Amino acid sequence: MPAILIDVQVAQQRFDSIVLAWKPVGSAQAVAATFVDIQRSYSQTDGFESIGRVPSAATVYVDELANKQQKWLNVYYRLVADDGTTTKIYGPLSTYDGEGNFVDRMISRRVNLYFKNNGAVPCLIYQQAYGPEISRCPKCWDKELQQVIYFNCDLCLGTSYIGPLKGYYHPVLTLVDIVPSASTNVLEDTVQANNTTRARMGGFPVLRPNDLIREINTGVIWNVSAVDRQIKSRDVLSQDPISLRNIRPADIEYDLPIPASLVPITRRHRARKERILLDNPGSSPYFIEVVI
Repeated sequence: MPAILIDVQVAQQRFDSIVLAWKPVGSAQAVAATFVDIQRSYSQTDGFESIGRVPSAATVYVDELANKQQKWLNVYYRLVADDGTTTKIYGPLSTYDGEGNFVDRMISRRVNLYFKNNGAVPCLIYQQAYGPEISRCPKCWDKELQQVIYFNCDLCLGTSYIGPLKGYYHPVLTLVDIVPSASTNVLEDTVQANNTTRARMGGFPVLRPNDLIREINTGVIWNVSAVDRQIKSRDVLSQDPISLRNIRPADIEYDLPIPASLVPITRRHRARKERILLDNPGSSPYFIEVVI
């Protein structure tokens, strides 16, 4: 058995580095045989890549290569301890994670209970992928200019990164309370105006600008333009309000596929079976059944 890691911490004091620390517990032989694989992603649920491997006795790892330029871009880590035969995973962890005391856990349960009972609708949340320069899109990213040449790229969907699912991580299925947008009749000269509205949801996953929220079986996709996180003790308890902008029907984001396997993060209090349509480009449409 690998050594057990306790008191795992992720913190940042300087702009150019994030520090991970832990304490190995076990026999001297177990500690000596255990190595820790450090994995990093910019999503809580997907896209983790190994960035280093150190002995468990090192107790500290300094990440100096994470993208910390955008303050809304959260960095997540997983620590995989192994002794050659058995592995144990810790995480995902980030600088947002707090102690999680009794009051925080009670508030989180109450918030989730509210969304389970208030008629929130099932939605898929797509988060843009980020990574090192080798993950940049070869089709629309100009290395010399360090910018996107055109935004309607069918390879990365305008994100400039090649992610697990085009330019995005695999989506998360959860409940989102979306306020119906106001219906207006406005004459436009050339372009149809985008509808805007508000929404709210629990603390997972942590949203960021330009994430996509796709309503199930409605053909509606929203772009997150702003989000207000309700934080206590560094824990994200809820996200309210979330400002949304409607994606136009002709935009490239509608080419995002829906995975054939979906596991809901949050279910309704009285969960029921939903038949979700998979009408992905290049394939025949069919339904899958998910209890949410």
